[in-house]
Amino acid sequence: RPTKFLEALGRLWSCSTFHVSLVLLPILLIGFFAYLSVEKDRSLADAERHSENVAKIFQENTEKLFHSIDSSLQALSELFADEGADVDLDLWSKKFGKTSGIEINYGFANKNGYLWKKAGYTGSSVFIGDRDHFRALVDASNDTFYIGVPVYERTTGRQVIPTARRLVDRQGVFQGVVVGIINTDLIGSFYSTARL
Repeated sequence: RPTKFLEALGRLWSCSTFHVSLVLLPILLIGFFAYLSVEKDRSLADAERHSENVAKIFQENTEKLFHSIDSSLQALSELFADEGADVDLDLWSKKFGKTSGIEINYGFANKNGYLWKKAGYTGSSVFIGDRDHFRALVDASNDTFYIGVPVYERTTGRQVIPTARRLVDRQGVFQGVVVGIINTDLIGSFYSTARL
């Protein structure tokens, strides 16, 4: 029986198709793995480009959002200097409260740190004088735009990103801060919708 096996193996070895197969099989395998390697590199490069594009879009939208909020805070600060407590924040928020598809809530805190006026809020004044976005502006020597770390808003309990600018009267005396509050849930929804 081993003789029959050796004879069959000898016939196979003498077949030219077998020889061609022995030569072509490694070439085909090398070509296949080379193709996979090229495709892997191409996919990684595409993913890297996509990530860079997403980061750029995120940066541009975030810059646009904060620039718009800062412009509103500056305008509200100037209105406050002219009109004082008579500024209608509810009307302001209806007209200018949506920035880049994200709703911004505005409010005024007095120099003692009490949020005494906030768009859409009718409750009693709330102390924010211990918050970074207030404390950073109390002793600031110039009018600067401040972006705070996320905090839980005391009027609603929602997590928000506070932004603020100093409020001064016509003589330049510190009167408090104007705040622009961004709901972090809305930011997440906006960027999810934008598929960022």
